[in-house]
Amino acid sequence: MKPTSTLTLVALFAGASVTQAATTLIAGDTGDGNFEASASGSALDASGHWVQNGSNPIIQEAVWAAETGDKGAWIRGWVANLDGNFHQDETVSAGGQYVLDAGFKLESNFKSNGGTVGMALIWLDGTATEISRVTVDVSSLASDSNWHHYDTSTVTAPAGTLQARAFFYYATDDNIENGSQASAFVDNVSLVAVPEPSSAALLGLGGAALLMRRRKSF
Repeated sequence: MKPTSTLTLVALFAGASVTQAATTLIAGDTGDGNFEASASGSALDASGHWVQNGSNPIIQEAVWAAETGDKGAWIRGWVANLDGNFHQDETVSAGGQYVLDAGFKLESNFKSNGGTVGMALIWLDGTATEISRVTVDVSSLASDSNWHHYDTSTVTAPAGTLQARAFFYYATDDNIENGSQASAFVDNVSLVAVPEPSSAALLGLGGAALLMRRRKSF
């Protein structure tokens, strides 16, 4: 029965090696996920990728504004009564699996001033009407002035979905107690389609399982 054991291993590894490649919708230069496409001081929508609601934040070129590279999105949290957002829409498939991830840095007084910031993965139908969303309230998670990455985990696009919106929101209180060290930053946004096992891989694994059962029967 040793030949059966060898065939089992061959089928297992041959099947497992056939996988689909991940599809990057936003990351790095793709979709300006790293905010490097526009000049420092520009609005986020200057690159033509992001849609911005409100004049805050801006692109900032500085070591303290970027997680990697030269630039990041700077939310100037010392301004009272901010309530804005920026987003980017990408074509997706209903039933597909996706992950939204981004780096955030919150300065020490952003939260103490009542500032909030977060992101959401929003599913849209053919008329750009929201079907549902998954939200990550970053301001309730971040606890220091260092860069941290947060994600939505893997989410399945519901029936009727034609687009996914990578949505980032922010707000400040009407009473700013301390105007220094009161900003928030976003960088290295990525929206990725999670690959599923290909039919060939599943066939290979199924065949391996069948051979293993045959082997046990002898």
